[in-house]
Amino acid sequence: FGRVGLDYDFWWVLNGTGDIASPDKGDGSGGKPGWHAAGGVGLLLDWLDEDTANDFDVSMSVNNTYLMAEFHYARIDGLGGGGFDFSSESVLFGLLFEF
Repeated sequence: FGRVGLDYDFWWVLNGTGDIASPDKGDGSGGKPGWHAAGGVGLLLDWLDEDTANDFDVSMSVNNTYLMAEFHYARIDGLGGGGFDFSSESVLFGLLFEF
C-alpha cells in the first residue's frame, strides 16, 4: 500500500513559565507547509482462524486484520523555503483493522 499528501505542521516555543515565547525578532509560533509519502506491506491474518475473523466481522464490522510495516517520509520545509525544517523519516509496525 502507499499514500502521498500535503501537510501543514504547527509549531510553538514555550518560555520558562509555560507561555508562548515572544522573542525580539518575531513570534514564538507559526506553521510550515510540506508533503509526505509512505509505503508499506500488510500480511492478512484472517487465515489463522477464519471462524474468529468472521465473528469479528459480524460483531465489530472489522472486515480484515493485517500485520503491517510502513516506511514514512515527510518533507516539512516550507516547500523549499527557509526557517525551521521539520522533515523526518520513520518506520512503523502494527496491527491494521479494515472496517
